Amino acid sequence: MTDTNIDAKRKIAADCFKKGSQALESQSWDYAIEMLKTSVKMVPENLFYRQTLRGAEKRKYDDNKKGKRLAGLSITKLKTQIKGKRMRSDWAAMDQLAEDGLALNPWDSSLNASLGEAAAKRGYEDVAEFAYRQALEMDSNSRDLLVGLADVYEERGKFNEAAEIWNKIQRLNPLDSEARMKANQLSADSTMDRGGYNKAENTQDVKQPNAYDVDRPVKQQIPEQVSGPGEDEEADFRRAIRKNPEDRQAYLKLTGFLREQKRYIDAYNELKGVADKFEEDTVFKEISEDVELESRMEEIELSRNAVEANKDDRKLVKRLQTLQKEYVLREIEILKGRISQNPKDLGLKFRLAKRYMKFKKWSEAIPLLQQASTDQRHQAEILVHLGKCYHADGRKELALRQFEKALPLIDQHERPQMFVEAHYFCGRMCEDASKYELAENHYLEVLGVDYDYKDARERLDKLSGMEDKSESE
Repeated sequence: MTDTNIDAKRKIAADCFKKGSQALESQSWDYAIEMLKTSVKMVPENLFYRQTLRGAEKRKYDDNKKGKRLAGLSITKLKTQIKGKRMRSDWAAMDQLAEDGLALNPWDSSLNASLGEAAAKRGYEDVAEFAYRQALEMDSNSRDLLVGLADVYEERGKFNEAAEIWNKIQRLNPLDSEARMKANQLSADSTMDRGGYNKAENTQDVKQPNAYDVDRPVKQQIPEQVSGPGEDEEADFRRAIRKNPEDRQAYLKLTGFLREQKRYIDAYNELKGVADKFEEDTVFKEISEDVELESRMEEIELSRNAVEANKDDRKLVKRLQTLQKEYVLREIEILKGRISQNPKDLGLKFRLAKRYMKFKKWSEAIPLLQQASTDQRHQAEILVHLGKCYHADGRKELALRQFEKALPLIDQHERPQMFVEAHYFCGRMCEDASKYELAENHYLEVLGVDYDYKDARERLDKLSGMEDKSESE
């Protein structure tokens, strides 16, 4: 293909991507997906196009994890065609058929795996990695999927990541001799790569270690099955689990370690398996939910950093907003489930109420705050939030009552922001009700702590002017 044709395809892809992104903002899902699929078809190696397309497809189906209703027959036909393309090594056609299927069900692990295989064969290794990861989200212990991702890692020179996957396969089946062999081989490959042996033409070209490194074991290079006690903390935790598979504390220590390392996917997968093992114990399910939220928050932080570096990029800003919204919605879902299991937990109700407030769902937040207000530890903060809800819902008398109940409980030195905010709300409502003297007192309290708070100073000056005018008359 000539450079002119390549440039033309890239221009078409960029134009379609722009139109698709705009359609996403207006939630015109079908048109957005059509445009994004065209971008992928024009420039199939572009990972960002693929990720955006998959995100649009999932949003279209409200993240239901099932895709389009009654699409099973259509997907089955596509999978049959994919088998035929695989036999003929027609990887481009196989790629396209997989994308057609994922437009109907973006969570289908088999279709994602087919896409990963085709992308790998075409040399699009980052796309292949993305596809296999998507597949594993729905079937995290599938040996075929794990092997597919491990092969991609190995091809990309990510030997440690590949070895880690083969170690997982061996943990799933301790009798898997291939997994043990591959893990050892990849650990050796990693050592060779780190030492520069693969690129060296003779022994003189090999990177020379310094005196500190001589005979010092490198932690990442010690496979789990050969590391001794104390040499690898993770391996120690796994030994403890193998020694006593019923010891729940051992699982908690392992997942705690993985969370500290920010290996959220590994921690989540471990917890998912343990939650199935100890179904009656909700602790593991709740921790897995916390890990999921931590993983989402890490993604938000990465997105926020990208926005900070490119403040004029509207797509990045929109992406950050979407991630933040999805985080809160998922947290709401989790909290509702926990409250159904623990209806007397006032802390959970307060937390859920605050999440509802982010979406201005005052009628859902108010009853939760009313129930939570009996919690003496957080009563002042809860009353302030309740006052805000009533105020936003147009019930200002009820709002004023909540703030007035909260004020005696707020120490201005310990909670200056809450103190100032509550007095300011009271001042505004008293001013609206023509209770000028009370409003003036509240604004004075505000300025006594924060002299530049919002427009409190201007409002106080206005009230003082009104008082002077009435006295002169």
